[in-house]
Amino acid sequence: MGGGADLAGITETWLGQEGGVPLVEMCPPGFQVFHQPRAQGRGGVVVVIKEDLCPRKTTVPQITGCKALCVKWGWGVERGLLISYLSPCYVSTALPELLKVIAELAVETPRLL
Repeated sequence: MGGGADLAGITETWLGQEGGVPLVEMCPPGFQVFHQPRAQGRGGVVVVIKEDLCPRKTTVPQITGCKALCVKWGWGVERGLLISYLSPCYVSTALPELLKVIAELAVETPRLL
């Protein structure tokens, strides 16, 4: 995360609710971790972001076969990062729902990554 990076998105964390190595221990000082694990303990997504951006996790509808996490930050013009992992075996059923979620978030947060 050095070299001026403000945030990172990570998929396939393979950590359950209890985790393995706590993600916060793997991050540089001054960064905050947001984690959306899979119930089965595989996969999962993470956003690591600088604390001074005052990030906050927002609610994203959870879709079967997909893990998604949205973190927003900023004052005035809000910015956001949506990170998702869609399991290949659920693409045909979950992709239309995921696209709808992305469209709604993009309207709500025009500076969505």
